[in-house]
Formats: sequence, structure tokens, C-alpha cells
Amino acid sequence: MGRSKNVLVGVAPQTISRNSPELIENNPMSNITEILNSGGVMRYHAQPDIQCQSTAEHMWGVAVLLIKFYPDATANMIKAALVHDCGEVEVGDIPAPTKRAHPDLKKIIQSLEHHQLNTWELNFEIGLSAEELKKIKICDVLEGLWYTARQVQRTNMGHEVLIKWVEYARSLNLNQMQRSFIDATGAYHLLKGFI
Repeated sequence: MGRSKNVLVGVAPQTISRNSPELIENNPMSNITEILNSGGVMRYHAQPDIQCQSTAEHMWGVAVLLIKFYPDATANMIKAALVHDCGEVEVGDIPAPTKRAHPDLKKIIQSLEHHQLNTWELNFEIGLSAEELKKIKICDVLEGLWYTARQVQRTNMGHEVLIKWVEYARSLNLNQMQRSFIDATGAYHLLKGFI
């Protein structure tokens, strides 16, 4: 008679919970499961006019933009883009305008997020240059702008959120291809009469 694969030897099933030390210490897959689950943190939860987006969808979009806008991006830059928001599983997604308005809060949140990435050995931002981090940030902002423009286009709501993304993108040192990307999102057309 075979033993169930889900039962840890020497631990009664009723004593095991998701965060049980026995499960975490004895199951090498627990970190992988936690990491995969971290992609389910929802963005835009504080923006009622914008449909929520998973961090997994967002991080994938950032990585795609990084590859397209910076074909010479290193493997660690792409890895950093693919997991940059995984640490939000511990703190949730704090809206970017809130973090910009409260720099002290932003530092605390970043510290907690980086701690989680370090725990999982996924902090690929370590060792990247300031220029490489800036490229990832540009793609992060442009993905947010693109997603929000799609939502405004679909629902004709959320213009205020899109305005904030456009303003943020304008504050960055974008190249011509990135400025053309903003044009292609239709953001300026969608915001006629709003800005």
C-alpha cells in the first residue's frame, strides 16, 4: 500500500498549514509554489475605474517591452523584469502615485519587497547598474500606461489614472521608439479634453 504524496512523514495531516514550519522546511517545492502564487497579487485594486491586472501579467509585459526597446538587455535585466513585483505578495500592490507622494513609505515597502525577493533568491536587481535599472523602470511605467490606456479604451473610464501614467512617462528620458509606443497606445487621443 503506497503512502500519499501529500503527507509528510511524522507529521499528522491536521497539524500542517500553508505556513507550517514542517511544510516549509521539509518541502523544497514550497518556495516555488509561493513564488508562482506571488504572480496573483492584483494591481489597480485601489482604482475602481480600472480592471485589476495580475502582477504576473504586468511583469511579463515589462520583460517583453525591455526585450523590444533594449535588444542588448542582459539576462539578469530580463530576469529582474520578470520577477520585480513578486515581493508584493507580502505587502500587496501599493499604487505608484501613493508611493511617489510618500517617499518614506516607498522606502519601507521597497525594503519589504526586496527582502522577500532576497529570501527567494530572486533579487536580480542586485548588481545591475543605475542605467540598467532605469531601463527596467521605463518599461515598468510604459507597461502601466499601455494597460491603463487599453482599459480606458474598453470602458471609457479611468482617465485620471491614465493621466498619471502619461505624466509619469513624460518625466522619464524616453527615446523616440518609446515615445512612438505611447502614441500607439492611443493615450493622447483618449485624453483629449482631459489634459
